[in-house]
Parts: sequence; C-alpha cells; structure tokens
Amino acid sequence: MDRQFKKQEAQWQKEEDARIKLMYDVYNARERDILNRQAEKKEEDARKIVERDALTKQIEEYEEELRKKRLQEYERNKSHQKVIVSQMENKKNTQKRELEE
Repeated sequence: MDRQFKKQEAQWQKEEDARIKLMYDVYNARERDILNRQAEKKEEDARKIVERDALTKQIEEYEEELRKKRLQEYERNKSHQKVIVSQMENKKNTQKRELEE
C-alpha cells in the first residue's frame, strides 16, 4: 500500500507540475499576445501620424496653390480693368479732341 501510495503521489506531483507548466505557458502566450497587440497599435498609430502629416501637407499645398491662383486672377482682373480704363480715357480724349476740332 505504501508503494502504491508513493506511486499515486508521484503521479499527482507530475500532474501538478504539468498544470503549473501549462499555466506558465498560457501566461507567457497571453503576455506575447498583449505585447504583439501593443506593438501593432504603436505601428498603427505611427502609420496614422504619417498619413495625417501627408494629408496636412497636401492640404497646405492645395491651399497655397489656390491662393496663388486667386492672386493671379486678381492681378489679371486688375490688368483688364486698367486696360478698360485706359481705353475709356482714350475714347474720352478722342471725343474731346473731335469736339474741339
């Protein structure tokens, strides 16, 4: 009976050791999963920052291009206005000269 008890006790110890090893394996696997998720989140955050910066740069470039186009349009309109005013003055001067003659 003593021999059988020792044999059973040894079996129980093996089972306990196996449970403890399994528990450590599960904890280690969970820890790796958590670390992997954290690393993936950091990578995703970094990608989002890069994407945000790229979009911000594109928006700034677009706004600068739009500003330049508006300025060119303003200058073109001003130039047209000067030409029209000059033509009006020339016509006025021509009419005035014709009336004086």
